[in-house]
Amino acid sequence: MKRAIAVSPATNVREVPTLAILTEPLKTTGLGPIEIGMSLRQVRAKGLRLEPIANSGSGECKYYKLQNHSDPIGLMAIDNRVLRIDVWPGSETETLSGAKIGSTEEELVQLYGDQLEATANPITLGKTIVFTPKDPGEDIFRLVFETDDRGRVVQYRAGQFPSVTWPEGCL
Repeated sequence: MKRAIAVSPATNVREVPTLAILTEPLKTTGLGPIEIGMSLRQVRAKGLRLEPIANSGSGECKYYKLQNHSDPIGLMAIDNRVLRIDVWPGSETETLSGAKIGSTEEELVQLYGDQLEATANPITLGKTIVFTPKDPGEDIFRLVFETDDRGRVVQYRAGQFPSVTWPEGCL
């Protein structure tokens, strides 16, 4: 759903995507109108309002959330550029291939096949599973899934290498 807001009497009406992100799949390159590599200014120019997440980083690295958007998703920005999008527990957002919070490791293998690399995750007691795309121009992007000790996805993220692989995000 989109809503229109008046910009000024002499200009056209600009559409603001209010619910679009709730139904868009997460891709290695972004979510809906938000593309990895965009500046925060460019995100705002799309009609999206951002607010910093308290205690999520400092200096050049911070997390932001979309105002009036309850889905637990965070945009990690370094030097005011979105370099990754984190999807946290409770989110309904799925990847373009259909992976989501609660997916099993077996389902990830069915969806992504031999493009996955897994390592032990001491924080979740499960695994960190990284998808590397083969498509031309996407080699700098990744999807990173974290599973628990039962082999279920508890959180995941998309973004630019290497920041997408940082387990703690902004320190």
